[in-house]
Amino acid sequence: MATSILFWVLLVRKYYFVAEPHPYTSLDERPPQIQEDDTHHIFRNIDRGPTNRTPLFIRAYNSMSDECVEEWVAHHQWGPACTGTDLSAGLSIDGVWAWVNGSDPLQIATRQRYKPDKAMKMDAAHRYVEHNELLYSMRSALTSLGEDTMQRLHILASAYPHANGSDEVMAGQIPYWLENNKALTNKSRIVLHHDADYFKLIEKPGTKFTSWERGEWKEAAIPTFNSLAVESQIQNIEDTSSDQLVYYNDDFFTLRKLSVSDFTTPLYGPVIKTLTRLTSMYLPAKDTYWRTINPAGEEPGIKRAAWVLGMRFSLRPYYYITHHPRTLWLPLLREAAQTFPEAFTDTALSRFRAQEDVPASVQAVFLGSWYVVERHREALLWAWAVAKWGGRSGTLSSTLKDRMWNELANEESPSTSRLSIPMPVRARCWCTN
Repeated sequence: MATSILFWVLLVRKYYFVAEPHPYTSLDERPPQIQEDDTHHIFRNIDRGPTNRTPLFIRAYNSMSDECVEEWVAHHQWGPACTGTDLSAGLSIDGVWAWVNGSDPLQIATRQRYKPDKAMKMDAAHRYVEHNELLYSMRSALTSLGEDTMQRLHILASAYPHANGSDEVMAGQIPYWLENNKALTNKSRIVLHHDADYFKLIEKPGTKFTSWERGEWKEAAIPTFNSLAVESQIQNIEDTSSDQLVYYNDDFFTLRKLSVSDFTTPLYGPVIKTLTRLTSMYLPAKDTYWRTINPAGEEPGIKRAAWVLGMRFSLRPYYYITHHPRTLWLPLLREAAQTFPEAFTDTALSRFRAQEDVPASVQAVFLGSWYVVERHREALLWAWAVAKWGGRSGTLSSTLKDRMWNELANEESPSTSRLSIPMPVRARCWCTN
């Protein structure tokens, strides 16, 4: 028994509390000489401005008339006013893959070059090794959904400073099998994005960063070796053909025929899959000891994301979003990033998951998914309390409050000041008076 306990203590100490030493290369040392070829694209690292704050309208909803919206939202009926409404824009998907070739000598040298001087608990090297999973992951997704549903396939690839030692010229990675002349010019179903292009600073309302400030932020964020940082910038990708994104890791494979409704529907929104078990429930935490125990894991970012949501909505536990292909509506993800600009911007500053000298990160996919749920709840509450009962005056008289209570109780003059509602009852009308 004592031997067993000692074994586990030593194991925990080795993998969670003791940082393994690593070779450190000075930033003054230049990476390998790389030229434009089948696996690298050389391009200038220019200022592409901040994240666009213009709201993205959900394309499928643009085809719904006001009368149709009233029928569906207020009465939950797809009635005569909605007949003939074209929702085809909500019946397609763009796939998004995060990918890195960790066997590339340029990536290996740059990763060593940018490791902090202070030793830290790092992801194992095998996590970066290239096994060509991306090709087969994309093939499996396209086969499962079909070309009519899977409109475009986006690859989020890494870029590293070129061998000239300057960040002004970048060498972006390219899968060897990709027709890069088409993927880089938006002329094919596959679109290649390099992080140096889509990593952008988010400006808060009333704040305007100078080109120099944006450059300083980008220099601190790029190159990155952190998938959580990549996920925090998905809302910035361009050349999408669909509002509905399905985010894959490059080692995700789908092995059966799927339909668009397995991921999203235009009338009910994205399908959000959670693990509803006690061990998969995360309490919100601004700062968490998990950043010390398992800094390279997802837990610190999830708990931080739950805390960020709690500052806008209410502090409560959230379930884990399953580690499957995850559905993200681009307009709603961009709205989440604009609602919490610091959370998304700070996450991009973590080149490595286990880095300590940077702001705390969030798990952006977790935050973006639960943001949809919280905003839906908020919209329902606003529609009932403000739009229906508050009216144009914006005040609630005692008479109105009594009527609101009667509606909640589903009876006239309820005899108690407390209600027990084991089964929610939908009000007859959510429309305004």
